[in-house]
Amino acid sequence: MSILDQALAEIAPAKVRKADCKDEIQYKIAVLRLMQTIQRQETSPGTVRVALRKITKHLRVADTAAKALPLKYWSLFLENHRRTIREWERETPFRRQLLAIEAAVNHMVVPPGGRRQSSVKIHAVKFARELLVEFDQKPTLTIDGHWPRLAAVLYEGAFGVSAEMFEYCRDYHNELNGRRRHKLRR
Repeated sequence: MSILDQALAEIAPAKVRKADCKDEIQYKIAVLRLMQTIQRQETSPGTVRVALRKITKHLRVADTAAKALPLKYWSLFLENHRRTIREWERETPFRRQLLAIEAAVNHMVVPPGGRRQSSVKIHAVKFARELLVEFDQKPTLTIDGHWPRLAAVLYEGAFGVSAEMFEYCRDYHNELNGRRRHKLRR
């Protein structure tokens, strides 16, 4: 049985809407493939934090070099030429940028060893729910329900790899109902 047939069996659309359902399934699978390409290009929060720390080090070096310039060149860095030398000593050329980057680094949440959820799997779950609702099926949240099975079929159709989707369905269901997410088990 093909992936398309498996998905149609889970959704069980009316005969009149079967062609529309096929088109929607194929569209959702294509979008999942595109999202996988995008997700591969994403950078982890830890990597971003390391890069921002390198930028702050370089800005500090540039600040120190700018302070070493003779007074006649200080105007290159001053936005308001009416600053006094005391204000200049307090305000370095890249101080605002440094403060902004340091604030971003300090407020960045990087879970220690935390596993990132797959945004592609999350979207497979969302797409499965949308398909079930659109074609008059109730998305059932049971381990062997239509919703997790359809999400798994969509994911398998996009990547040729089966995946367990119940926890992702449960998390999305809780998110829709205003409850907090469960941590994914390893």
